[in-house]
Amino acid sequence: MALRTFDLPMFMYISGFLLKGSIARYEWKQLLLNKFTHIVIPAIVWMCISLLFGDHCMYYFLWAVFISSLIVCVCEKVSTKPWINVGLTLLAVVFFHIIPRNVINISFLFPFFLFGYYSKNITAVGWKKGLGALALFIFLCVFVWQPQYTIWKSGGYMLQNTGYMLKVVLLRMIIGIAGIYAVIFVMGKFYDLYGKKIIMSLFSNIGKETLSLYLLQHIVVEIGLLWLINYMEI
Repeated sequence: MALRTFDLPMFMYISGFLLKGSIARYEWKQLLLNKFTHIVIPAIVWMCISLLFGDHCMYYFLWAVFISSLIVCVCEKVSTKPWINVGLTLLAVVFFHIIPRNVINISFLFPFFLFGYYSKNITAVGWKKGLGALALFIFLCVFVWQPQYTIWKSGGYMLQNTGYMLKVVLLRMIIGIAGIYAVIFVMGKFYDLYGKKIIMSLFSNIGKETLSLYLLQHIVVEIGLLWLINYMEI
C-alpha cells in the first residue's frame, strides 16, 4: 500500500521534469505532436488490447501526462513571464479540485507533474533532506495514512466535505513528495556506491522501458493472473 502513495506521483514528477527539457528543444506544436504520438496513441492501443481481455483499463496516468503537458505548454505560450505561468498552472490545480468529475485522477497527479516541471535538479538530494524525507514518509505511512485516503477511495472534489478533503489532499501531496525525495535519495546513494558496476547499467536499461513494462505487467499480472486465479477456483 505504501508503494501506491508515491509510484504514480514519482512517474508524474519525472514526466514534468523531462517536459522542461523538451520545451527548450522543440516548438510547442511539435512537442504536443510528439506527446500525442508517444502517449495518446499507445494509451488508445493498449486500451483496445485490454478490452480484448475483458478489462476496461483507461491507463489514466498516460492521459494525465498528456493533459498536464498540454496545460503547461499552453501556459508557456500565453506568457513568457515565469510568475504568470506559475499562477496559471496553480489556477489549473485549484480548478481540478473543484470539479465533481475526476476521470483520470488529474487533481491528484497534476501537482506532482508541476513539482517536477519547476524542479531545478531531481538528483541533488543530500543526507539531511533525504533522511528527513525518508523518516517523514515512514512516519506518515505507519501512523497517519489510511486506505480510505487514496484518490480511488476519497476522490479529489474539494467542494464537498471540504475540511476532510483538504486534510486528505494535503496529506497525499506531502506523503507523495516525501516518497519522491526518499526514492531519489536512496537511488542516489546506490548510484554513488555502484554507479560503475553492471547492476546500475541493468537498472538504466530497464528504466528506458518503464512504460512498456508497466503496460505489459497490467496485461500479464493484473488481468492474466487474476483470470488464472479465478479459473483455478472454478
